[in-house]
Amino acid sequence: MADGRVIDFHIHAGNPSDWHPWVMEFISLVNSEAEAQLDMCQTQEGLLSFLDDQGVDHAVILAETSPVTTGVVSNNRVRDLCAGSDRLTPFASFHPLEVTDQAGTVAQLAEEGFRGLKFYPSSQFFFPDDPMVYPVYEEASERGLVVMFHTGTSIYKGSRQRFSEPIRIDDIAVDFPDLQIVMAHSGRRLWYEQAFFMAERHDNIWMELSGIPPGRVPEWFPKLERVVDRVLFGSDFPGVPSIRRNVEAFRKLPYSDELIEGALFANAARLLGIS
Repeated sequence: MADGRVIDFHIHAGNPSDWHPWVMEFISLVNSEAEAQLDMCQTQEGLLSFLDDQGVDHAVILAETSPVTTGVVSNNRVRDLCAGSDRLTPFASFHPLEVTDQAGTVAQLAEEGFRGLKFYPSSQFFFPDDPMVYPVYEEASERGLVVMFHTGTSIYKGSRQRFSEPIRIDDIAVDFPDLQIVMAHSGRRLWYEQAFFMAERHDNIWMELSGIPPGRVPEWFPKLERVVDRVLFGSDFPGVPSIRRNVEAFRKLPYSDELIEGALFANAARLLGIS
């Protein structure tokens, strides 16, 4: 079943100037080439060339609205960066409690070609299960949009961890069974067990593994085979020195071929409708 293709479900392609200087300083500690790589990714041609170099066939490109990092990677910019490419899937972002018409906002983004929404609770300071946000989920479910949440810790100054606990997604999964929900980082550091429980409990919750060193995945998720069809590979670029090396390390993990190849391509392809 393996064909070697890779979908990276977690790419930030902002300009280095989009973030606070100290954010780029931190990123540069883990990826010394981050600024040069991001400069390359400011055009679609450059981004696709970068993905070719990293061995990535398709990528989800994330907008960002986060006061903690400055978050000016706008929806318009991500939309334009992905426009016309069958290798790039745009995800929009907005603060759900700072728009007057939540359903209308989601509808407009869907009409503009966005395939999903990315929310940053620990940076936007809202609880995902707040009933005030439910119009977003209702419209996203009706439109077939994927909803992704940052789950788990964030090291950035000013972030508030309590908003990103995976248990906060439980009510949403129950109340919107047709809504496909992705846990970015799968509860990173504090809540790995909780994130796995959420995925095992709900068949509309997906585990996305960005921000977790591949070699540590079996340690933290020894029973990952139980959710074999809902595991997604993500790099969290530019926060990794090499997407290609992460993919290579992931392929060597002691899981079944079904899980490895599913996480690297087939699961995301099914979720996004990619052939």
